[in-house]
Amino acid sequence: MEKTTKKISIIFIMLSVFFTLSSAVTAHDLDASYSIWSIKEDGIVIAMYLKQSLLMSIGDIDKNNDQVLTEKELEDALPTIIQPYFDSKLSVYLDGKKYPVVINDIKTDETGQVKFICSVDYDEKRFNFTRVKIDYQLFYKETNNGHQNFAYISTPATGDDLLDFIFDYNTPVWEGDVIKKASLLNNIKQFVILGIKHILTGYDHILFLLALVVISLSFKEVLQIITSFTLAHSITLFLAALKIVNLNPRFVESVIALSICYIAFENMYFNKAHHRWSVAFGFGLIHGFGFASILQNFNITRDNFISSLLSFNAGVELGQLTIFLVLLPVLWLLGKATDYKKVSFSLSLVVFILGFIWLVERLFAIQV
Repeated sequence: MEKTTKKISIIFIMLSVFFTLSSAVTAHDLDASYSIWSIKEDGIVIAMYLKQSLLMSIGDIDKNNDQVLTEKELEDALPTIIQPYFDSKLSVYLDGKKYPVVINDIKTDETGQVKFICSVDYDEKRFNFTRVKIDYQLFYKETNNGHQNFAYISTPATGDDLLDFIFDYNTPVWEGDVIKKASLLNNIKQFVILGIKHILTGYDHILFLLALVVISLSFKEVLQIITSFTLAHSITLFLAALKIVNLNPRFVESVIALSICYIAFENMYFNKAHHRWSVAFGFGLIHGFGFASILQNFNITRDNFISSLLSFNAGVELGQLTIFLVLLPVLWLLGKATDYKKVSFSLSLVVFILGFIWLVERLFAIQV
């Protein structure tokens, strides 16, 4: 009876892992955009950069269904679809009074993004308020709450500096005093949280970490793997975020998927993976570019860029540590309950299949 219970428990765990990972087969895509908010005495000017796919999700804008939005299609949809959508989802309050955000111009750029120039006009053409509140509700419903907008905000109080804020489903509102500077502590806290969320929703990174340690390894070997992977991805995260080294995003994402397949294959056909720490370091360099992808829109000349980058990296490490603290006890319990070689092979097979699916998707730019 006890053996039967153990087997049922193991099967349940295996099925839970498979279906959880299968539901995330499209890996992580935060649907990020960014915006620049200039709060001045004669009005607020907003430059917002959005993916075309986001706009296509709100209505019938792509009239010829070619998955590419032209400026003509955007202009035609502005009064009937886009502006009404912005009116219902984006609000600005000055000392508690609501003001509309008006779209003045729309342009497409060479990256495929759409640039919006918007404005908020005051009733009185003078600077007579102290607090600004931005309520950003755009695209959460359309992206299953995955959308994020990296906002850079300047006010008379900040001068040439820019405040960093990330609008997302959990933090959709920014509110600030235009005569006081934002706290450095708040900026650090925000980017630590972003780093944690980025790796915890980065299912390909999680699978890679699982594949690294799912074979039977000693504590010393696991520690070497964690240390080498952390060091490697920290190096390339900084190089990429500082724009010292740049790699093609499709290449990076494809190699990340390939790394998952390679480690899983090695697990299935070798009882022990010698020098796993060196493999973790090599692939960790590529994963660092993947971590940096969320920071590519940042301006490195700003004073708080380094603190934001360090905070983001700290968040990634905290998220990674959380993953290992969950994975290792589960794997240890499985090893005590059954033949661990079978568990390792089965999990590695699931990881390989998912990694291969991602590899094909990314190499051939297949949208699922």
